[in-house]
Amino acid sequence: MMCPPNSLDMQRDRHAPARHQTTAFLRQQRRGTGQNYPVTLLQSLFMSNKEWAAYSSNPAGGSRFLGTAVHRATVETLEMAYPERFIYNRVGPDFIDTVTGEVIELTTPGQVGAHMAKPLYSGVTFSTYTLP
Repeated sequence: MMCPPNSLDMQRDRHAPARHQTTAFLRQQRRGTGQNYPVTLLQSLFMSNKEWAAYSSNPAGGSRFLGTAVHRATVETLEMAYPERFIYNRVGPDFIDTVTGEVIELTTPGQVGAHMAKPLYSGVTFSTYTLP
């Protein structure tokens, strides 16, 4: 289970506009899922045995499975912190904030350009994470 954001950050963010609060929260969760936790934690909580086997046999080629685990962790964390606020899409931009209408794509820095080139991604907010 992912840790909720600390109360100090939530107090500070509570007074920010909802759009900025969403982006700040995703950035905070990105740090918690993609950068600070070891791969083995993502594996044990958010990857199937087949995904882990594919990743383990070829980490560079199987990094998409690790990215999927980061998405699953983020979905769970957002749902815990903001029940029913975000709609997660498996195809197209990843999240829709039902409070602000903001459309958010969670991706790696290297994939932002490829997403921006797609018609569905015009006006989308990008929240990036790095893989260990």
